[in-house]
Amino acid sequence: MFVPAQAGTHCSAARAGGLVDQWFKAPEIAAQKKLAEQIQVEAYTTEIPYVLTGQFVVPTAYRKNVEGIIIAPVPFLWNVEKR
Repeated sequence: MFVPAQAGTHCSAARAGGLVDQWFKAPEIAAQKKLAEQIQVEAYTTEIPYVLTGQFVVPTAYRKNVEGIIIAPVPFLWNVEKR
């Protein structure tokens, strides 16, 4: 059984927990699909699970005589050579 107030969930997840229990007990795929749609509506309309605050890219410049730069989200300083 889904426990609505377990760690990492909101107390208002009780309705979604009941829907999840019904989904597990649903006898056929059509009923499961209908319940899955209701779970999605409940999850994304009553409480927003997260808010994406944005993405960013830090512009980076390198000298022309430096090669072997690994393009990654963090700077890797190995494999770099100066010509």
